[in-house]
Parts: sequence; C-alpha cells; structure tokens
Amino acid sequence: RGDTPGGGIGGGAIGGTPPPPPPVASRRTAEAPSAPSLQRSLVSMKKVRGTIADWWGKFGFIDPAEPIDHPLAGRHGGKVYLAAEDVQEEIPGIGARVTFFVYSDSNGIGAMHVRPAADSPA
Repeated sequence: RGDTPGGGIGGGAIGGTPPPPPPVASRRTAEAPSAPSLQRSLVSMKKVRGTIADWWGKFGFIDPAEPIDHPLAGRHGGKVYLAAEDVQEEIPGIGARVTFFVYSDSNGIGAMHVRPAADSPA
C-alpha cells in the first residue's frame, strides 16, 4: 500500500504516539516527474468522488465511489491512477475522500484536479 507501520504515508513513528501522516502531495514543483506527459482525453465533465487507496510518494491510486464507465477502467483493478502533479490541494493521506475529474491516456484512466472532498475531515 505504500504506507508504513506508523500509520502515515511514507513515514512511521519510532515509539510513542505516531505523528500525523504527511500530506499525499501538493502542487507541482520544479522537481516534477521527468517522464514525458501522455496525451490526455477528458472522460467526463462530471466530478467524481473516491478514496485514496494507495500512495507511493509521487503517485498512487484512488478507489472511485462509483465504477468508472470507460473501456480502460479495469486496467488497474478499477482503481484510478493519481500523479502528484494532479493534486490541487493538500490531502491528508490514505483513506482521505477526494473529488476529481477522470481522464484517459494510453496507460488507462487517471485523476486530475484532485481535491479533498467537502465532507472530508480536516
């Protein structure tokens, strides 16, 4: 899953009370991934809801609240790919509820304009 025994993403506590998990990601920085960008096509103008399922520092996956209706939706077991540069506001970590728009590219479907859901705890 990408998280460690302390409960946080990528960083656990060493004894005592674990610190709060670090944020999933923030806006793009000068150290953006070097992989070339793939051509994206917006799947729908409808905002989608989901939960952060996995996170590995620069990418992860979202479990959508409703299945995505797209031929490539099953490519990652129904999960939606999430890149750090597509996160627009800080997200608490794995388990956080988010909203996003779905795009498709040659690798499958992904999430863009990802933000915490309005009903997510701060």
